[in-house]
Amino acid sequence: DGRLGFVHYVKNDVIAVIDLASDTVVERLHLPGVGPYGGVVSPDGRTLYVSGFTANALSVIDVETLSVVGSVPLGQGPQHAAITPDGRLIYVVNNSGNTLSAVIR
Repeated sequence: DGRLGFVHYVKNDVIAVIDLASDTVVERLHLPGVGPYGGVVSPDGRTLYVSGFTANALSVIDVETLSVVGSVPLGQGPQHAAITPDGRLIYVVNNSGNTLSAVIR
């Protein structure tokens, strides 16, 4: 809905949550051992999916509560993520494994 932005810091295992109206960081989500690299928000704005380069997994984050609600195993070194317009599929490029993961939502 344009209220929040998300910035991923791989080396710090942090996702900064930014209030776009005030341009301020309102929360820092710590994801130890995940290595958040890239993310995508679901079309309904309720879920943030973050590829974890270190964890080889996709973290599932509830945007309202800003809490991790799940994790999906991926290939090696997942980086960039994309979601289909209907939100049913999430694609993640696994850089270290030279593969593409497709996650059904």
